[in-house]
Amino acid sequence: MMQIQLTEEDYWQMNKFAMFKLYGKGVLIAVCVLPVAIAIIFRQLDFSWIQAIIAALLCSIFANGMTYIRT
Repeated sequence: MMQIQLTEEDYWQMNKFAMFKLYGKGVLIAVCVLPVAIAIIFRQLDFSWIQAIIAALLCSIFANGMTYIRT
């Protein structure tokens, strides 16, 4: 009988590979496109640029945090 021992590092490497190979476009959208889109949407809703950038950064941090937790 063959035994395989997986460590946390092995599990992390597998998840990282899956996230970037299988969900690469989604990760790219969450990291790059989402903050820009949110800033533009908030700016169109008559918020100041400062408020729009702060909202975009907060949403981006939340999206990246959820991606990290999910992984």
